[in-house]
Amino acid sequence: MIPHLKEGHTWIRNRLKKAMQPAFFFDFDGTLSPIVSRPEEARFPREMKDAMGRLLKTSRVAVISGRPVRELRSRISLPIWLIGNHGLEERSPKGTTQKTDVSRYSKNLQEVCRNFRTLAREIPGSQVEWKQFSVTFHYRNVKTSRVSPLREKINHILKDHPKLELQRGKKVFEVRIHGIGNKGTAVQRLRKQWKSDFTAYFGDDITDEDGFRKLGKEDLPVRVGFLKRETAARYYVRTPREVRQAIDFLAEVLNGK
Repeated sequence: MIPHLKEGHTWIRNRLKKAMQPAFFFDFDGTLSPIVSRPEEARFPREMKDAMGRLLKTSRVAVISGRPVRELRSRISLPIWLIGNHGLEERSPKGTTQKTDVSRYSKNLQEVCRNFRTLAREIPGSQVEWKQFSVTFHYRNVKTSRVSPLREKINHILKDHPKLELQRGKKVFEVRIHGIGNKGTAVQRLRKQWKSDFTAYFGDDITDEDGFRKLGKEDLPVRVGFLKRETAARYYVRTPREVRQAIDFLAEVLNGK
């Protein structure tokens, strides 16, 4: 099992003292914001905003999420980079936006979304979310006994759409376009653009592993929450509250250099 982040404080402190262009990436749900029953209820806590504001004094900061940029922007009022839909869209602190053209896949995604919504009407507690670049089927409030049959039905829906792929996350099935970007490629692109010599990434979900794997031996991938499977993270923290404490520590070190 990987060690808790506190066990790496000495190494992190020494590493940050050498860093000239530090960069920080954070997932949103389950990392900056506690997981909630319904995705629209997620909020960016004030204490997290304050901590991140202190980090911004010395570093580049980005929130990278499966959510659309518009949803991140409505929750996060800080001059940071917002990376939505697993890297397929982004918004700079100055308001410049960039989106990957996925128009040729729109009909496929829309058909899957219609079928998902039909399926959701048969399954109490489920919810379907259209994200333009992907479709998410939420089953956090679905009875455990219905999850396995649900996956079989979702696989059946997708069999006619070879250009789409199924990604399982925390109580979600997400359908994305196969081979077009992920959080890892977004992290790789931005850290190169920023000429970062130290990169940290905090995330709690399977899709964050793509970001972890793009970091080097002198970087800081941090898993949020306990994990039974293997991870590319170097350390872990337990909760979003511990993420905020980690940000406080990082900002304190960087502002005190």
